[in-house]
Amino acid sequence: MLRNRLTGLVTVLLALSGLMALTSAPAYAKDDGCTSSQFMKFPTPGTDVQVWITLCVSYDGDYHAYSKINWTLGGKGDTDGARAFDGFLLTVRVEQYVGGADETKATTTCDYRGMINTRSSGGEYYCDIRYAHSRAYTWSADGSVAYNIDRDGLGYKTWSLDGSPRID
Repeated sequence: MLRNRLTGLVTVLLALSGLMALTSAPAYAKDDGCTSSQFMKFPTPGTDVQVWITLCVSYDGDYHAYSKINWTLGGKGDTDGARAFDGFLLTVRVEQYVGGADETKATTTCDYRGMINTRSSGGEYYCDIRYAHSRAYTWSADGSVAYNIDRDGLGYKTWSLDGSPRID
């Protein structure tokens, strides 16, 4: 009799644990993703400035898109004729992939002109944005740089960056 009750209790417990497994939070394939480092050499006055940018997206309760930027051969000064850039604006976007297209959900722009012009090299600086949303669809980080080289007379140009891998 005791054996039948224990067998019945074990059966009930196994059934409940199976039900809990069916109702637990879904497993997601990936919580973060980054591009490889993206490089551009800019034909600036004097020595050409070299810049590397990585775009990443992560999920930690919010979607977080961010860039990591570093450079070499900057730091000539921030006065006209001595500087490398009249403008260097890095824009980072949180994008949601819905219906076959990316939709921008949040964006931020960080101005690196002063730092690149006055520092010969940059460690690793971040430009980031967060967006609160439930885990639905897929998400990525995307971005671009609007830059204006000092005294070239060409105004602003755009460096379109490759987007990060998508996460769900």
